Amino acid sequence: MTNSVSKPLYKKTWSIVTSVIVIIILISLIIRFSNPKYFEELERKQAEKDSLAKIENLTKQNEPDSKTLRKDVNPESIKIDFKNKIGELKTYLKEDLPNSNNPSYQVEILDKYKYDYITFKYSELKDNEKDKLLQEFKSIFIKVCVRQFPKIRTNYVNNVENDLWKNNITIKLRGSNKDILRFIGGIFANNKNKSDMQETISSIMDKLRFKRVEYLWYEYDDSFTYYSISSLKDSYFD
Repeated sequence: MTNSVSKPLYKKTWSIVTSVIVIIILISLIIRFSNPKYFEELERKQAEKDSLAKIENLTKQNEPDSKTLRKDVNPESIKIDFKNKIGELKTYLKEDLPNSNNPSYQVEILDKYKYDYITFKYSELKDNEKDKLLQEFKSIFIKVCVRQFPKIRTNYVNNVENDLWKNNITIKLRGSNKDILRFIGGIFANNKNKSDMQETISSIMDKLRFKRVEYLWYEYDDSFTYYSISSLKDSYFD
């Protein structure tokens, strides 16, 4: 014969309450972990932490030491480096910029040269040749931009036309400087679609220095909509 000992009432009550709390916690965890957005948020936060850690690490590694800086700066080497940049830039008077499949990156290549110009301009170099080199760079840079930007815009069209074709949209490049973009497709019979499309591409249009974007819903649409773009001229230099 087995004897059983009854637990006091307050112990039974506490046991039940504890069990209920545990069950609630488990259910909340199940719901939380079954939501894919929870993991996306975790990944995003972790990525932010990793990025900040990398930035802090790079900052510490590249923190200039004032003594070393004064020792390493050689006015003659600054001038030689800038002359080399001018030599590199000259090659693009005849050759195309690399990475034709990434027009945005091609613009960034030109931006990097402009940054080199600014760095040299505001360097502490005191040399009679400095102004001459700056003028030479400016002249070559403008010629390179005038030559390269129409090609960059052409690359953009070549890169997107196949995907647009799959969605029944034709894209055409117009103008003597290839700075007018034309989209043709039935989807543009709806004004909202034109507006949405323009909003989507406005940033890249400005970066590639397009001057106008046109939207036609069929090939011979006479009353088409167009947007003017206040982008920089290909020859702009400041």
